[in-house]
Amino acid sequence: MSQVENSRREFLKSATKTTVVAAAVGVSMAGCMGGRTVTDNLTRGKSSKQETLYQKTAAWDMYYKSC
Repeated sequence: MSQVENSRREFLKSATKTTVVAAAVGVSMAGCMGGRTVTDNLTRGKSSKQETLYQKTAAWDMYYKSC
């Protein structure tokens, strides 16, 4: 019984480590690759309001060049 419990624990440890690494890679890739499209004003849904999601500034240019 002890061997079964140890093998389960080892499996859970390795699965957890793999999940954490995969999530970290996904988040870092999304941060660098996800926002490369430039739009000045974008309205989504049926709202009459316009929400500015992106304004071209020097800070954004530096951010995009670093990714």
